Amino acid sequence: MLRPHRWWLPAALALITAAAPASDRHAPLRPVSDCLDPDRARGWVMVSSDELLVDAGRRHYRIMLSYACPELGTSTALAFEAGAVSRVCGDIGESVRPLDRLRGARACDIARVERIEADEYRERSAGGSVSGRIGRGSNGG
Repeated sequence: MLRPHRWWLPAALALITAAAPASDRHAPLRPVSDCLDPDRARGWVMVSSDELLVDAGRRHYRIMLSYACPELGTSTALAFEAGAVSRVCGDIGESVRPLDRLRGARACDIARVERIEADEYRERSAGGSVSGRIGRGSNGG
């Protein structure tokens, strides 16, 4: 009688975890002081249906959404729903939503936030499809 090997399950899980791209793993921006302060955000550019660039004065950010959110592309104003620290870091529960759409427009979950340099912001925003202003969300953001 053959006995099943018990080592294969942990080995398979380790391989799957190692093979997952780093971008698929949730890693909020830290320290919190590096995160996007929605009150400082001046404008945004939609690069693709799941990527935004945000101009926050001296700081610029690349925001990746958890899924495609094309409704942001028809908006001229966005509002960020920040976490408990009133900053957008890419923590679970943070989102961005269109402000000028009908009430009840779905919020788009934020997967990741990265700081980028001003020259990268300028270069990448030149190819953006939509841009607009930042409004105020329910968390002051």
